[in-house]
Amino acid sequence: MTANLAALFQVVEAERLSRLREFRLASLLLLGRDHALTRALAAAVADPDEIDAALAELDALAALPRRRLLATLASVLPA
Repeated sequence: MTANLAALFQVVEAERLSRLREFRLASLLLLGRDHALTRALAAAVADPDEIDAALAELDALAALPRRRLLATLASVLPA
């Protein structure tokens, strides 16, 4: 699954940062500030090489929280 989402972040730097911040905000609201995914996304905002670690944390989520997070992102990301 991470291979499919990795393409979402292969855009120009400003758009990549925007998408990561939106992703982090959704994670913050749905999972909390101390969740491993929220922290991994914060690291990915600072360092582009950390995106794979953040996507691995997303894969580690249980199905329902992952669906909620991805549905939230789908509603805000451009088609």
